[in-house]
Amino acid sequence: GRAKGPDVAALETLAARQAERVGNPPLYLEGDREYQRRIIRIAGSIAVELLFNSFERVLEKHRELTLIFVGPLERHLEQYALVHQLLRSDRPEAFRALAETALDLVEAEGLRRVRDHLERRGQ
Repeated sequence: GRAKGPDVAALETLAARQAERVGNPPLYLEGDREYQRRIIRIAGSIAVELLFNSFERVLEKHRELTLIFVGPLERHLEQYALVHQLLRSDRPEAFRALAETALDLVEAEGLRRVRDHLERRGQ
């Protein structure tokens, strides 16, 4: 509900840049963190931003696992458009439960990929 037209336009610009970074995973992850940070700022939660600052160091330290969690970058890129569609909706609160369910599924799939990777490596 806090996202305004210019906010979504800025996110769309970041997502367009991400399309150019699909072939460069480290750069793509950097852009995704920038995108996430923008979302957090739009939401206006200082506490979440501070938490993200700490979590960001973990993501960077474990870049290989982060990429495995994210999955194929081409597929990940498609998710930005869904976020923009939700934010441009005139009733985003009506889609909140759907978005949360979708996010839960995406995260579960990412965690499964990481678990499978670690099991294959014997960790």
